[in-house]
Amino acid sequence: MVEWQSGLKRRNMSRFQLVIPLGLLIGVADKAGAHLTAGARKVVWLQTHSEHLKRGIEEALSHFSKNDSVLIEGNSFLHAHDADISVLVTTPRETKIKRSTREIVSRIDLAVINIYADDRPDDVMKTRERLHQIGCYAPVHIINPLQDNYTPNEVFLNHIKEMIGQPVQL
Repeated sequence: MVEWQSGLKRRNMSRFQLVIPLGLLIGVADKAGAHLTAGARKVVWLQTHSEHLKRGIEEALSHFSKNDSVLIEGNSFLHAHDADISVLVTTPRETKIKRSTREIVSRIDLAVINIYADDRPDDVMKTRERLHQIGCYAPVHIINPLQDNYTPNEVFLNHIKEMIGQPVQL
């Protein structure tokens, strides 16, 4: 089913809506299913050219109420809109820092270095140094999303909860 509304083309695909400004579709990756599997209640995917970014973000955000907590993935949002909290996620395996990250680094509130079992401590330190070299002086959390009962994961989640005013688990 395709609806035409506010100059946008909406495609209802299984359990999510894809919102794309007309004529500006670059290509679509099906990440929405993964977000839903991870616990998202609603996913709006926006992919557009930079000249239409602000309008596209406003339209995408209109799908949520003012009381919703909305998680945005990607750097582009911060080029056109303010965020309550911005988190930069990287890994020791990612040695190149994107230009778009460099452009928004001053707006980062927290940085996360995602580690895995085979990441070496000296690579983690090099990652921390790369963040500082581009001007990222936000608190850095080193987490392992695949490890259960890992204290640094809990510390990071509690930091986020404090920032958004939710009760912290002790």
